[in-house]
Amino acid sequence: MRAKVETNETPTPTPTLTEAAAAELAVLREKVDALVREHLTPAVDGVGDRAAEARDALRAGADGIAERVREQPFVALGAAAMVGIALGVLLRR
Repeated sequence: MRAKVETNETPTPTPTLTEAAAAELAVLREKVDALVREHLTPAVDGVGDRAAEARDALRAGADGIAERVREQPFVALGAAAMVGIALGVLLRR
């Protein structure tokens, strides 16, 4: 008869394929989050700042044009007429 040997050690379970995949996904998710925080977030913030600067520049330009039209309305009418004629000639072709 064989004697059964008992030990106090519990066997460590080997991770299953799904557990290993879940652990790898968690590591990859952390890496992606770090990359987004490091690169994408500052880039998006920079785009918003540049858009605000462009908007302010356009408003300043439009205000300047409006002021010139108030000061010289006949010059503005002449320029608008010339643009209209040039567009008409180009669109006829």
